[in-house]
Amino acid sequence: DIKMVDSGQLLLGDGLDFRIQHDGSNNYINSTTSDQDLYIRVNDGGSMITAIAIDSSNIGRVKLPNDNQRFVFGAGDDFQMFHDGTNSHFENLTGDYYITNHGDNEDIIFRCDDGSGGVTAYLTIDGSAERTVFDKHIRVNDNVEVQIGSGGDMPIYHNGTNSLIDNYTGSLIIQTRADDEDIILKSDDGSGGVTPYITLDGSA
Repeated sequence: DIKMVDSGQLLLGDGLDFRIQHDGSNNYINSTTSDQDLYIRVNDGGSMITAIAIDSSNIGRVKLPNDNQRFVFGAGDDFQMFHDGTNSHFENLTGDYYITNHGDNEDIIFRCDDGSGGVTAYLTIDGSAERTVFDKHIRVNDNVEVQIGSGGDMPIYHNGTNSLIDNYTGSLIIQTRADDEDIILKSDDGSGGVTPYITLDGSA
């Protein structure tokens, strides 16, 4: 055993570069040389690997440097984050998965490649306006319904052949609230275009 008194330090290296200390309240592992990294290494099946690297020259960036190395949470390894060499994974194995922002009037923003070398928002959950904003097109595949109403009372979908709007509760009301504007039902004109067949003229 090596016993150190409170605030005593175990000093390693010719320049005393690495220090371990307990100050009576807290424990410290100190790498005191400027921009010198810290590595935690383990023996994996006979090979020494770096399990954790701390890059002191990059604001103390903590790295798990190996592909398929997992950051694991929970007594049963219930939540895991890892990179498999190609893709990144966030996996929940037990219970519900919550993504929560507690910042007052702040948002949750899902961003992805913008096709021009940058990134852009595709989906924003707007905390101040209490709404969800889609900034890009939404594609719903055949026979998948957009269900409106708490009971899914009005599904809108395409069945692979036709497009359908179904209403199962109450009246189906189509209305425009724009002053002096119309409701126009258009269909094929027989010449490759479309033409109005029924117009409800709000101004007249």
